[in-house]
Amino acid sequence: MQNSAKGLKNWQKVVIIVLLILVGFILTLVLTMPSGSKKNASSKPKTAKVQKISLKQSLLVSGTVQSRNTKNVISKVNGTLEKIFVKNGQYVKKGDLIAKIDDSQAVFKIETLKRQLLDLELQRENFQRQLQNFILKSPQDGFIQNLVAEEGLLVSQGMQLMTIVDDSKMKLSVQLPAWCYGKVKQGQKTEVVVSDLMDRVDGVVAGLGSRIYKNQDGAMVFDAKVAVSNKNGSLTEGMRASVSLKLSNGEKVTSLSEGILEVFSKKSIVSPVSGRIEKVFVENGQKVKTGSLLLKFATDDIEMQIKQLDLKIEDVKSQIEAAEDDLKNYKILSPIGGKITDLNFQDGDIVTAGQLICSVYDPKHLVISAQVEELDILKIKPGQKVNIKLDAVGSTKSNSIEGYVTEISEKAQADSSSISKFVVKIEFENNNSIKIGMHAEAEIILKSKENALVVPVEAVHKENGKYYVYVYTQQKAKTSEKNKDQKTSQKKDEYGLDSSYYKDAEKRQVKLGMTTDKYVEILEGLTEGEEVVLPKFDSEKQGQSLFY
Repeated sequence: MQNSAKGLKNWQKVVIIVLLILVGFILTLVLTMPSGSKKNASSKPKTAKVQKISLKQSLLVSGTVQSRNTKNVISKVNGTLEKIFVKNGQYVKKGDLIAKIDDSQAVFKIETLKRQLLDLELQRENFQRQLQNFILKSPQDGFIQNLVAEEGLLVSQGMQLMTIVDDSKMKLSVQLPAWCYGKVKQGQKTEVVVSDLMDRVDGVVAGLGSRIYKNQDGAMVFDAKVAVSNKNGSLTEGMRASVSLKLSNGEKVTSLSEGILEVFSKKSIVSPVSGRIEKVFVENGQKVKTGSLLLKFATDDIEMQIKQLDLKIEDVKSQIEAAEDDLKNYKILSPIGGKITDLNFQDGDIVTAGQLICSVYDPKHLVISAQVEELDILKIKPGQKVNIKLDAVGSTKSNSIEGYVTEISEKAQADSSSISKFVVKIEFENNNSIKIGMHAEAEIILKSKENALVVPVEAVHKENGKYYVYVYTQQKAKTSEKNKDQKTSQKKDEYGLDSSYYKDAEKRQVKLGMTTDKYVEILEGLTEGEEVVLPKFDSEKQGQSLFY
C-alpha cells in the first residue's frame, strides 16, 4: 500500500508539470497574437503625429585628429648644440629661440672675409689714385710752351713734358732810393714806363726787399717788385721799363734803374708716372684755362688691375653675405606658434645639416582627413557644418564640437576596392582636451531646415509615381467601433497594403521635401498635429521606407 501511494504521488507531479507547460504555451500564443486577431484588443492602428522639427541630411565619416599646421624644425648647419631652450610639450611663439648651435667658427670665417675685403678695397683705392695721375690737366691759365709730349711716346716719371706760361700779368724788379724805404707799401699803385713801347701802363707794388744795399753806382737802394697787367697782350718778356709812384705825402719817387719784364707765372709740367702717352690734347702756343685737359697716359694695365680687384671684391662681398645669412642658421627659431614635439636632443649633441631637431604643431586648430566614397562626394561642399565626436572625450558625446569642411581632394585615392574614395578635410578648434592622433567621428551636415513639417518615412508609400499617406480620422474610427463585432477579413490591395488595417484612415496624396533615414518633409497635403497611420511592419523592419 505504501508503494502504491508513493507511485500515485509521482503521477500527480507529472500531470501538474504538463498542465503548467500547456498554460504557459497558451499564454504565449495569446500575448503574441496580432491585434486584429484578439477579440477584445483595441482596433486603433499604430499612428504618428505630423510635427515640426529641425531636419537635417548628414553623412557620417571618421578619421584621425591631426594639427592643421605642423612644421618640422630642421638644422641647416653642422655643429654642436650649445643650448636647447625648450622641451617637449612646451608652448612657443613664432620666432622663439628653440636651440643654439656653436657659431664660433662661422663668426671667425666672417671676420676673416671682412679683413680680406678691406685689403682689396685699399688696393683699389691706391690704383684709383694712380689712375688720376694718368690724366694731366693745366694747373693755371696761360699758353703752351716747350711741348715735347707726343702720342705713343714712352716717358719716365719726372720727365718735363711742357711749360705753361701765364702772360696775362708781367712783373719786373727795380731799385728805389733808400730814403723812401718804409714809406713805400705793398699794393701801392705805380706807373710803369715801358721804354720799348714808349708807353705807360699801370702797375702795383707786389713785393719789397728786406734790406738796403749799395748798388753798382754807389747809391743806397732797396729792391721793389712790381706787377703789370697785360690783358691786351702788348707786353712781352725782355722789354725794359722804369717805375714811378707817389708817397702818401704826395712826394714822387722814381726808380734809379730800369727793370726787365718777365711773365708773372711759368709752370713746368712733368710726368707724374712712367708709361706711354695715349693722347695729347694741346700744342705749342695754344692758350689753356685752369683744368684744361693736356694729355692722357695709357691706362690699360691699371684699369685691368682695377677690374680684377672689382671682381675679387664682389666675390668676397657675396661670401660675407652668404656667411652672415648662414650665421642666422645657428639660432634655431620656431617657424610657427604652437607646441614642441619629437625633441630628442640635449645640450652638447652633434647635429648635421638636414637633421630633424623637433616639430612644432598648432594644438588649437585641428583637422580630420576623412575618406568619402565617390557616391557621396558630390554632396559635400566647402563650408558645410560638421558635428564632431570623440570616444576619448566623453563631453563630446552630448555636446559635439563644431567644425567645417575646408578642402575636398580633386583626385580619388588609389584603393584596392572597386569604389573610389576622396579625402575631405574638416577643420575645428581644440577644446583643450583633444590630443593629436585621437579617433573622431564626424557628421557632415549636407542639408538642414528649421521647423520642417515631417512624418516618419515608413508612413509614406508610393503609387504610380505619386506619394500617399493614411491620415487617421476620429469620424471613421467611431463608425468602425459600431461594426467592431463584425468579422473583417484581412484583404490586401493591389499594392500589398492590408485594407482592413487602414479602415479608420483617409488616404491622402502628399508632396515631399527633404528626406532623412527617419523622417520625410511634407511640403503639401498635411497640417501639424494630424495623425498618420504607420504600416504593420515587423519589429526588425521598423524605420524602413516603403517608397524606395
